[in-house]
Amino acid sequence: MDDLVVSLVDIKEDNSEDYHADVELDINIQSKLKGVYYEIEAPKEVTIAYGMELEYRSWGIKDLNITVKHNIEFDLTIIPEGADEGKEVHIKIEPSDIEKISWVEGRSYTPSSLDVGLDENGNVLDVELFVYYLVPD
Repeated sequence: MDDLVVSLVDIKEDNSEDYHADVELDINIQSKLKGVYYEIEAPKEVTIAYGMELEYRSWGIKDLNITVKHNIEFDLTIIPEGADEGKEVHIKIEPSDIEKISWVEGRSYTPSSLDVGLDENGNVLDVELFVYYLVPD
């Protein structure tokens, strides 16, 4: 149990029932044109607000649900390969846009990264949230 407390130190909790975590941001442009590549200037991390519900049994945690509570917003620039300038885009991801939550072995129960697929115009195509889960020693 002491390991769990130590690993949760960087989670920020406000006065509500929400937790906040800085997660790694991974952006992919899914172009319809073959051979066209893009450079993306975007933040390395975003902060997400989430709720966590744990269901306990005498033998430990039976179930864990992570729910993103608020929109995730950030700005980025999409630059086509060889271009001098790019297109600035404001991205807004609603909780319902997160199509998949994948679990990754870790040392705490907290979101770790957000993968966002965009088209070449900056429209959100798919979103996957990766969440650490604690592996008991």
